[in-house]
Amino acid sequence: MKLCPGCNEEKPLGHFNSSSKAPDGKAARCRACVNRRRRASTRRARTNPRAPMSAQAAAKKGDIAALRAAVERDGSPDLTRLLGTTLAWATETKASRFGDVATYLLDMGADPGARGAMGMPMLCLAARSGVARLVDLLHERGAPETFYTAAALGAVDAVRRELNVRPATAKAQDENGMT
Repeated sequence: MKLCPGCNEEKPLGHFNSSSKAPDGKAARCRACVNRRRRASTRRARTNPRAPMSAQAAAKKGDIAALRAAVERDGSPDLTRLLGTTLAWATETKASRFGDVATYLLDMGADPGARGAMGMPMLCLAARSGVARLVDLLHERGAPETFYTAAALGAVDAVRRELNVRPATAKAQDENGMT
């Protein structure tokens, strides 16, 4: 027999779950009390809805529905910053989600020629993600291709042309000090 501190009843040991941490090998509370607490916690979680997702978090997750809701709720966030976040977090396995988010942000007015995370051009961020659809989308929307973005995209012919015209470009640094 063991006393349960939850219901203050003395019950047979069979009414208690096993616990390797307890000295007697049985949990402190009986199964009925454990179940009651678990159900109450689940009920509370269902009645307390989650806080709405921020636009930044939605862009990072590639959640188009949450992003639309956040833009409607919060007014006009920095769309270009959100595009940079989307491109920085995009992955090949979730390409369709991030493609939809990027398309939405560009339609809303995000600048495809701006610089995103770490001051990198949007095309470089898209190339680093490995999602060809994002690179194509930025090209379609007028993102400028520089020597550095051509190198990031693996555009060998464009890089060769630039190096033939200006060989010093091979050692030059961009605005962020990157070569």
